[in-house]
Amino acid sequence: MISKPTILLVSDRDEDALACEQALGSDYLLRTPPSAGEIQDNFESVLSDMTIVTARAAEPEVLAVVGRYRSQAGVRPVPLLVIAEDPSAEGECRLLAEGVDDVLRLPVNAAVLRARVRRCLDRETTAAASERFADYRAVIRQLALSFISMPTADTEAQINTALAMIGRFFAAERTYVFVYDFITRTTSNTHEWCAEGVSPQIDNLKGIPFDAIPEWVAPHSVGQSLFIESVTDLPPGNLRDILEPQGINSLIAVPLMDGNKCQGFIGMDAVGQERRFGVEELEMLRFFAQLLVSINQRRQTDSTLRKLSLAVEQSSEAIIITDVDGKIEYVNDTFVRQTGFERQDVMGKTPSLLASG
Repeated sequence: MISKPTILLVSDRDEDALACEQALGSDYLLRTPPSAGEIQDNFESVLSDMTIVTARAAEPEVLAVVGRYRSQAGVRPVPLLVIAEDPSAEGECRLLAEGVDDVLRLPVNAAVLRARVRRCLDRETTAAASERFADYRAVIRQLALSFISMPTADTEAQINTALAMIGRFFAAERTYVFVYDFITRTTSNTHEWCAEGVSPQIDNLKGIPFDAIPEWVAPHSVGQSLFIESVTDLPPGNLRDILEPQGINSLIAVPLMDGNKCQGFIGMDAVGQERRFGVEELEMLRFFAQLLVSINQRRQTDSTLRKLSLAVEQSSEAIIITDVDGKIEYVNDTFVRQTGFERQDVMGKTPSLLASG
């Protein structure tokens, strides 16, 4: 009899643990702590083939749990899958940077969970697969670490570096980012990496009308990735006319989704010969797409803050900003002119000093 793989299941909610058990129980031997209720500070030193952590806690606590797990002396270095409640792109990056092998979202999707578990365990079965997965994780971790907390002013160069890293890992000929403009209804190539000997196309791919490529824009608008295994098999039309002059034989293009809004897409081309892009390429591009969306969100936030700061500084009204204790943290130029106080004289004091002055 072939023994079932053993999975250590740690959860902070009984219902999530039960959902995992129902999805996996018939094919795997599940070990769980004596009670769910809260995530264990100490993981059992069991000879498991894999560990699954489900958590509805806040992201910092989930990261702390992963840190405790990885530092536990009795825990073998087996695949670790985390199922969290709506993790942010940055939170997912941090988990992957901590050595998590895969991240899913609650509630548990039985079919997706089974597929991810099989994939994690299959990677452990051969030395070649294990080495390939280690390299894959290293790329993911490097991408995550390179963008976490990076100043938005530095992101343009890092995007190009990341495209090169992804392209080289998958031995692709071209990787790129396009943005969608739903006001002008056009798309433009903003970033591109090309392998040696492959002609750049970025200058030729500006302002392409949506109407010229409806079969491309439509799936992206609803969050669907696009696979083209053979450009020569496409029917005659605008899309084929755009792709063939670039020498593209096969491609994959993953949308950049900010909620229900598509910002653009990231893609990968095979030039010179046809290629079937698979799950690894899809998931790497999806991960990078999440990073790019997170970066765009940070850019928008930074831009809004700069505009607000400029408006406050240039206001004709005297403005004071205090901390939670009522102590002055900021005054604008108008305050200085109208009151005669210098900034250094009021910092850390309360506005009541104006009455006494």
